[in-house]
Amino acid sequence: MEHEGEDFEEVHFDDDEEEPMDSDGEDIGDDENRNAQYGDEDEIENATYIFDRHSSPVQVVLASPCGRYIATGGEDDRGFVVDTTNAELVIAFFGHKESIVALAWNCDSSLVASADLDGNVKVWSMKDKKMVFSANEGGFDRGGFLKFHTVAPNALVVALEDGNIYMYNVKDGNFKMYTGPVGVACRAGEFIADNKQLLVLYEDGSVRNFDLKTQEALSTAQGKSNEAISLSVGKNYTLVGFADCTIGLLASTPEGLKFADHFKPEKHEKKSEGEESHPIESADIYDGQGDLFAAASLSGFVYIYESRKIRLKLLHPDGVNRVRFIPGDKPRVITACLDGKVRIWDCRSGDLLITLHGHRHQILDLTLVGQCCATASDDATVRYWDLNELEENPSV
Repeated sequence: MEHEGEDFEEVHFDDDEEEPMDSDGEDIGDDENRNAQYGDEDEIENATYIFDRHSSPVQVVLASPCGRYIATGGEDDRGFVVDTTNAELVIAFFGHKESIVALAWNCDSSLVASADLDGNVKVWSMKDKKMVFSANEGGFDRGGFLKFHTVAPNALVVALEDGNIYMYNVKDGNFKMYTGPVGVACRAGEFIADNKQLLVLYEDGSVRNFDLKTQEALSTAQGKSNEAISLSVGKNYTLVGFADCTIGLLASTPEGLKFADHFKPEKHEKKSEGEESHPIESADIYDGQGDLFAAASLSGFVYIYESRKIRLKLLHPDGVNRVRFIPGDKPRVITACLDGKVRIWDCRSGDLLITLHGHRHQILDLTLVGQCCATASDDATVRYWDLNELEENPSV
């Protein structure tokens, strides 16, 4: 069954600032002091700190489970771990020959893994500040992901663009292999069923759950679209975002995995003739009270669903590639936009609560732990925000 939604409210962003221009009317690029205010509009820089050791766009950023550290990876083939309490560098990742495109922390924040486009995977010890494991079984060019097991600190899943999945014991190098559709890239994965199974999303829109012990694929489900982008696992169901702006609702039944529903929020948009649908780049499920989920599209809309109907459409001035619910009793989402800004929205009223300024170019990734977030950008910087401080001083 496909839902179109009913009786929703469309909410527009409320940013009146123009992009800063130089005297010749050209966009201002990176300057020597990334902390400085810039432009005639005196736009506010409200990041808690800025990390600028990368020399090229920063592709990925990921906070540690303990919340103290963030790891970064960039197109300059370099990666770093930064201490969020003082903005000091903890570890620099050396040895990658291609862009770092994936990161993972283990459950106790003692290990961090990095992977590049060529498939070089390296694991670093936070205690010893050195590499303790490496592997290369294939590339990450068309897809793939890294993920440490939720409770086993030495178990690292490496999923590749050829559809193969390896779970390594990084302590002794032993591994198990899980076989998916041949030649179909892995997109994303999550541990489910009390951490005894691995749910994997593939590029062709299919989903499989593997028994970690037996290595058997227990069931498979196929979405309506044949190009999958994103995966979000909640307490009661799982969301899959597709390239044609379809959202698939995946459920676990006694017979196995099944797509229980599909949503097409873009049916409400007026598109010019020949205009293609925009992909659902990111989705998230609210853990608090109420059946809420959010989906972000490169059309610039973030769709807020309640009880499987569109409640709000939050319009941004450019495409949105990350959306996350902020932990707490009040449902709020934080969005990362290609216009270089991060926004926090009230999911009940649709009000724009806070805009986080500072990035000069597109935001490529966002990580959220508790009431803090960090963003990676095309401007070669990572910015870190303490959301509690911003809520206490929203004009900062």
